[in-house]
Amino acid sequence: MVYIGWEPKPGEPHVNGLLRSMIILKIGVFGHTETVEEARKRFSDHFSGVTQVPADLRAAVYRIVMAHGDTDTFSQLQKLFRSAEIS
Repeated sequence: MVYIGWEPKPGEPHVNGLLRSMIILKIGVFGHTETVEEARKRFSDHFSGVTQVPADLRAAVYRIVMAHGDTDTFSQLQKLFRSAEIS
C-alpha cells in the first residue's frame, strides 16, 4: 500500500506527485472535511505570506477553497491572480 499525503516523500516517483494533487483535489472538492480544512489552512498561510503552497498543489488548494469559500475567499483569489507574474 502506498500512502499519499500532503507532503512528498524523499525519492518518491513523479507519478506519486501527480496522484497526490489529483486525490487531494477530488476529495477536497467533494467535501472531505479534513482535506478542506487543510486546504483552507494552507491557502491562508499562502495568502498571508507565511508559506507558499507548492506549485504542484496550488491548483488543487485554490479549487478546494473556492468550492467551499465565500466572497472573502473569492476576493483573496482575485488578489493573487492580479498580482501573479506570468512570464
